[in-house]
Amino acid sequence: MRRKKTVLWLPGIINKFTLYAFLLSFMILSFYLLGNFQQFTDETQDILLRLFRYAALIFMVTGFYNLVIDIVIIIKKHQFYVVRFILTLTGEVFIITIFIGISILLNISKGG
Repeated sequence: MRRKKTVLWLPGIINKFTLYAFLLSFMILSFYLLGNFQQFTDETQDILLRLFRYAALIFMVTGFYNLVIDIVIIIKKHQFYVVRFILTLTGEVFIITIFIGISILLNISKGG
């Protein structure tokens, strides 16, 4: 008798939202870096940095949930989510590092 396969929909949704938030953060950061060469105004650069902070916060939260769900699936279901776990963890470290640097840059530019 065949065993009915369970459908895990939450990890797929969280994973796609995490990927979207990472790509959004990376795109905003790219616009900021390109704006340095295109001579964007300081106000536009500040807006891009603040947008990056919000997108990075969303990524950090969804990435954390994605890591927790991956750990639970790896432990309970013995399914192969290790690659996805490592990629999410690498993205978290990358975005958190840039987030801290941009937060310091915004504090310096505000004079505080």
